[in-house]
Amino acid sequence: MSKDFILRQAILHILDRNAGVPVLSDRLLDLEEAGDYISAHISRAYQDEDVKIISIPENPCDMFTEVQKMKETPDCFVDLSKRFANAFFNAISSWDIPPCDLLVSEFQDGSDRFLAVLKLNYKSSYIHFVNQSEDIANTIVCQPVSLPSASQKIDEFLIFDFAMDKVYLKEKKYSIDGQNQRYISSQILRIPEERSPKEKLNIVKKAMKTVTEKYYPGDLKSEMDADKTISNEFNVTRSMHVDTLADSVSKGVPAIRQEFYQELSRQGIEEEHIELPENLDRTVNKKRKIVTEDGIEIKLPLSMVNRPDKFEIINNPDGTLSLLIKNVEMTK
Repeated sequence: MSKDFILRQAILHILDRNAGVPVLSDRLLDLEEAGDYISAHISRAYQDEDVKIISIPENPCDMFTEVQKMKETPDCFVDLSKRFANAFFNAISSWDIPPCDLLVSEFQDGSDRFLAVLKLNYKSSYIHFVNQSEDIANTIVCQPVSLPSASQKIDEFLIFDFAMDKVYLKEKKYSIDGQNQRYISSQILRIPEERSPKEKLNIVKKAMKTVTEKYYPGDLKSEMDADKTISNEFNVTRSMHVDTLADSVSKGVPAIRQEFYQELSRQGIEEEHIELPENLDRTVNKKRKIVTEDGIEIKLPLSMVNRPDKFEIINNPDGTLSLLIKNVEMTK
């Protein structure tokens, strides 16, 4: 999505369970006043590491059907926003889900149209208050239903891409009928729950670490090689090929390879190929932190791993390791 997208319309609904009923607006927001705030949250949503992209199902529920109608009938925007507000309010009233204001907006990027449903969970903030009677007393007052600032991430949102028939979704798990569920998927969109690419990445990394620590205990190079393999896969293909990762962690030993697959299967990962969006770059390529028993900390870029001209791990006869950093250009 470009930075030059255009907001077409937006509306705000108040979903506070303490009020007993949702407070649904009939009028659109003034974009001159609220436009920068809305645009900031939409831009940030696209960069969120926890977002997942879902194709609209072949047999969609009523909510998807209503969204699809808006492609042909843009003037149903207000009614559609109220349907979303009622669906979210039912969830908030039925389970322990945070109350919110629901911000619904339509925007355009080039010739493509989008519908954004942003759940703005309430946060506590503090303001000063001047109490003036016989004298002046400045105090601090808590505002328990403040909205997230324009610079904060929001916890949950939906963005419908009309051109691609896809949904950008970020959601959280809450206790529903005694089970932790992603209620937006299960209760509002009526689609199977799916892990985000970031969740899948973390599962794969944990499986590689578990197997590496079991078969190569204390082998720092093997641990770093596992991280480097994931980084290389991502930087070249924006994905992870499980076979390639299995080759790296097993080093040709079939039993280790099999255990790696079993570890993934236990966590529900059966795919052979996992797509990773570009916004996971910082997570995949973050620096490797090494902490010695003496408390020395080293943060090493993954790009230096397997570069003997830059970094070397030396195994000493007494079982300790020496870390050699080479050809360093000092910075002030």
